[in-house]
Amino acid sequence: MSRERTSGLVIAGKFFGFLLFLVGLVLIYNTWIGMDAMKHFSGLFFFWGIVLSVAGFFMLFVKIER
Repeated sequence: MSRERTSGLVIAGKFFGFLLFLVGLVLIYNTWIGMDAMKHFSGLFFFWGIVLSVAGFFMLFVKIER
């Protein structure tokens, strides 16, 4: 079996990592700005925004192997 990585797989992984990172940052920003409107759920949305941002960051900078 070959050990070569498919370039399409690497590009797709980086693309989805970037999307996750952006969605997480937008979620954090919108939660921070609208904290008064979502009194009880702001912590939950902030937490999930951090989780998505960290997951996207790792997908961007981790070496993808088959």
